[in-house]
Amino acid sequence: MIPLLSAQEQKTLPYSIIRVESNDSLYGGSSDFLTALREMRTTILNDIITQLSALKELGVAKGNDKAISARVTELCLDMISQLINGLDHNEQLDAFLVKMCDLASKGKPLLSGKSKVYYDRTFTAVCKYAAPAAASGSKAASDLVLKASPDMRSASV
Repeated sequence: MIPLLSAQEQKTLPYSIIRVESNDSLYGGSSDFLTALREMRTTILNDIITQLSALKELGVAKGNDKAISARVTELCLDMISQLINGLDHNEQLDAFLVKMCDLASKGKPLLSGKSKVYYDRTFTAVCKYAAPAAASGSKAASDLVLKASPDMRSASV
């Protein structure tokens, strides 16, 4: 759903039908339309955090906390990778990524082998993604770089 909302936010959609007026010509650039898309994306991202946190709590309640926590961490890493590769940089996204990094970092001790390598590479990519905005003064991007930097990762374990 998030990639669809991001595609709809573009001024020109990535596809069209000849002689058919599409949403980019009907709604493209409309502040009301863009606001609705951003609100929908915010709702979806907040729901994802809520569901992943609830899943982790359910695992603790059922006694499967290690297996479920490791899986939640892997899901967080997948989501982080998708977001930094598919969405334009903004404060809202950086704030969400900080929350995802927090959730993922709690499960790092449970990871092994390829999952640990994936974790480290994902957090390295997050630093590269957020560094330019952090250098420009973005508070959320600065928080994200701090959260994802190797020194902070090793301190949180």
